[in-house]
Formats: sequence, structure tokens, C-alpha cells
Amino acid sequence: MSKREQNKAEKRSAILDAAWHFFITLGYDNTSVVLIVDRAGIARGTFYQYYKDKEQLFDHLLESLYQPLIEILEMALNDLKFHGSNPQAQQQRSVRTAILLAKHLEDRKSQWPLHFRTAWSAGYAGDSVRKWRSKIESLAHKLLSGAQSYGLLRQVHSQMTIFAFVGACERLIWAWLNEEIELSRRELAQQMALLFWQGLLPEHTKPSGS
Repeated sequence: MSKREQNKAEKRSAILDAAWHFFITLGYDNTSVVLIVDRAGIARGTFYQYYKDKEQLFDHLLESLYQPLIEILEMALNDLKFHGSNPQAQQQRSVRTAILLAKHLEDRKSQWPLHFRTAWSAGYAGDSVRKWRSKIESLAHKLLSGAQSYGLLRQVHSQMTIFAFVGACERLIWAWLNEEIELSRRELAQQMALLFWQGLLPEHTKPSGS
């Protein structure tokens, strides 16, 4: 990397660090480009060489947070299409998927508070977060419906189930981030996968005593 490229990378990183800090601590509406550039130690004009406005910067942060989740769910959906007839393989896949999701959560642990601060707020920020949540819910719905079509999971109201599951995941993630639950990321993932999978198994395939 040339000195010029390194300098650009450092300025972009400074902008992103400042943006994460203010969007989390002050919220979207109370964060300005002026605050961001002051903390980043750059001129205001320099900011606009990287992002056209605060909205584009915010969108970039959200994409970095949520797009990996989308990709993990898409991999699981693709695996279901090719191996959906194998219950054992799909149960193992559910655990692997949960572990990948938990790893991403842990890797970005300091940044997830942005989701919880913004998810139910009004205006541009809240709408943007809810669009990402809708994408996640849509993919989760496809996974559940696909598993039901293979007879892997029992026939429940899929949309209601996904809303309930995503909401439960959000509460558990919040508890985990705030150390209300003392579990490693692997333990958290395994428990979540077990709860979801066992809870929706067809009656004739449930383990005895469940």
C-alpha cells in the first residue's frame, strides 16, 4: 500500500470510528458531520471525499453490520435446497449457522448497541434499520417454510413464528451483550439452535421426554 493509499485508509477509518461513537452515544438525529470530522481530526471538505452526506455514512455502517447476517442465512437457505431431505444434516447445519451468527455478533460486539438504540426510533435511522430487519425476517421465513416443506419442522404459522423468534433473538442478544447471560458464543449458538430446532420438530420425531 502506497503512502497516499495508507493516508486515505486512515482517514476513512477515523471517520468510521467517529461515526460509530456518535451514532451509538448520541443517536442519529443528534449526530452531525461537524461532530464526526472534529473527532476524526479531518477537515469537513475531506469528509465529502468519502461520503456524500450523513445518510450515506449511516447506511454504510448498517450494511457492514447486517449484510454478513444476510449472507449467513443465504448460505443456510442454499444448503437447505440441496440437502433438505436429510434431517440430521439440517440439524447440524442449524448449529453451524447459529455459530456463524454468534461469531459475527461477538466480532462486532461494540457496534451492536447501534441496532438497539435505533431499531424502534422514528425517522430515517429507524426506517433504515427496520428495512434490514425485514430482509432478515424474510430470509428466516424462507428457511422455515422450506424446512416445513421437507417435513423437517411441523406446520406452524410461519410468519408469526419468525416474528417471535427474531424478537426473542434480539432480547437474548441484548442480554448477552450486557452480560446478563454467562455463555460463550458457541454455547449461546448451540442453545439457540437447540431451542429453535427442538421446539419446532414434528411430534413423531421429538426425543422422548421433550
